Amino acid sequence: MQKIPELKFVPSTGQYRVRFKRNGKQKMLSFGTNKENAELAYAAWKLEWVQATVAGSVRQVNNTTGWHAAAGVSADITDELTLDELGKRYVKHCQRVHTKNEAKNKRLCVEHVLKHVGDVYWSEFGTAAYTDLQDALVAEGRTLERINKICGEVRAWMKWCHVRELITTKLHQDFRDVGPVRSTRAGVVESPGVIAVDWDDVEPVLPFMSPVVAAMVTVQFWSGMRPGEVCAMKLGELNTSDPEVWFYRPANHKNSHRIKNKNKDSKHVLIKGIGKIAQDAMRPFVERCDDPGSFVFRPIDAMEWRAQQMEKAGYREDRKCKVYPSELKARQRRKETRQAFWQERCNPSYVTDSYGKAVAYAFDKADREGVDLERWSPGQLRHGIAQKLRDVGNMQGATALLGHKNSQMTVNYAALTEEELRRVVGNLDELNAA
Repeated sequence: MQKIPELKFVPSTGQYRVRFKRNGKQKMLSFGTNKENAELAYAAWKLEWVQATVAGSVRQVNNTTGWHAAAGVSADITDELTLDELGKRYVKHCQRVHTKNEAKNKRLCVEHVLKHVGDVYWSEFGTAAYTDLQDALVAEGRTLERINKICGEVRAWMKWCHVRELITTKLHQDFRDVGPVRSTRAGVVESPGVIAVDWDDVEPVLPFMSPVVAAMVTVQFWSGMRPGEVCAMKLGELNTSDPEVWFYRPANHKNSHRIKNKNKDSKHVLIKGIGKIAQDAMRPFVERCDDPGSFVFRPIDAMEWRAQQMEKAGYREDRKCKVYPSELKARQRRKETRQAFWQERCNPSYVTDSYGKAVAYAFDKADREGVDLERWSPGQLRHGIAQKLRDVGNMQGATALLGHKNSQMTVNYAALTEEELRRVVGNLDELNAA
């Protein structure tokens, strides 16, 4: 005989429930919140379960017995989803409506919960499990900022589930009532913050990078862009008509959903100025084609560069025999085959992760060649240029160039004009020449 489901109390909802499978799916049946009534109703339901099992047809609900009336609840059987099932629905939704990086953060949040809490039913994921998750993240040595970021994503996930009536209002409210982890909590590690990197520490690493990544690093440092902004740069978003300063207006950026133009209904347009140093670095990639939808920096260009390096390594520099046209044609065919292969498999642009890995690979390459370099990450580059501008007393220029957003900085940022950008970028060129 099939095992009779047990009556269990669910603290997160205050209900007495049983769970069982029907047609291969997990089902949930509530007997209300009153313990005495729930036990009486469960006894009647259990008898019906046994009778139905013996008859060879598990009809878990029979309204003639009146057990549901005793419990004071509806006799409807509903699906009870696990956290894994809720997470898959949430991630699929996020991939459809969020950017690639934002969707990734949502997915990592779900993975953290499944790792530390397990694939339990949503009714078992209450405030106790939520605080246990916080404790586990603290024990792992994660920074305070990261812990609260993950927990904030969890609350956003539960809110999404509540809006779609996948969990109860009570559970959603319970998560809202749990506060963030405080800096005074024992064992919490404070984030050290981002350390600015000087150009003198950046330049020695460039020879160990592909020309594409080296250009990205140079442009990011001397323009104060975020890693995501330099990765997402498209030819159609560049204005190269002014030889002194190019202007980059990204269609989407970090604060595009927050900053509104008071004079228009459209979003405020972020403007980035690109001086001569950055122009020289990115010019070969800008002049590569005239498709406005093409990304300036593409992984396929780095792959092609590596293939060319490998081919050159196989050629003898002191070769004296003639290079026949057939050999040149063979090289061209190999090149076209490679490009077609990578065109299908390479992402059209870099993302922050692949960009960061490419920079880290350069340091690994330097280590293999016995060159000791001070390591840094792309996130430190804009801090470095901010430090340079502060050193020359141009704090307003640093605020505008970086696009910082708070009450005072927003005023400087919003009032930024192309003429002011030209002056700021001019300071950068003077710094490099000094």
